[in-house]
Amino acid sequence: MHPRLQQFFKDSIWGPDSVHKKDARVKFALRVGYPIYDGILFVFGLFASIGGTPAMRQTFGDDYAQMWGFMLAGAACAAFIGIAFPSKFWRVELYAKSFIVFMLVIYGLAIIYAALLDPMVNDRPDFGRLSSAFGVFGTAMVAVIRIPDIARDKEIHGWK
Repeated sequence: MHPRLQQFFKDSIWGPDSVHKKDARVKFALRVGYPIYDGILFVFGLFASIGGTPAMRQTFGDDYAQMWGFMLAGAACAAFIGIAFPSKFWRVELYAKSFIVFMLVIYGLAIIYAALLDPMVNDRPDFGRLSSAFGVFGTAMVAVIRIPDIARDKEIHGWK
């Protein structure tokens, strides 16, 4: 393997010494779980930027819904770069994950708004949409859990 590729791999989360011994219990989450989470959010944001999501379009309009998707995709991409190269880009991941939480909370609130204030289904709120909103809030918790973990990693690894 080329020396630059070896260094690139060594600096990544997938490198041999990238996960501290104190973090062995979360090695799978750091190397697989969070990158997949960021990738899924990127695809979600990408599709939302193309056509918006129904609740966002209904609550805020087409342009805002598409802009929201673009911003979510950008934040997810930044978070992926941060988790992939934590010693260099831990701040990027910290800010991106924080922004992802904000974006997902906005989305969950938009779903709740659409469920409660949209024309009622059989004269009552759309409980299907309400359940989706709480699913979105649950998804945001993955990022919420990671945020203090990034600060802990900074201290353990001595990142600057």
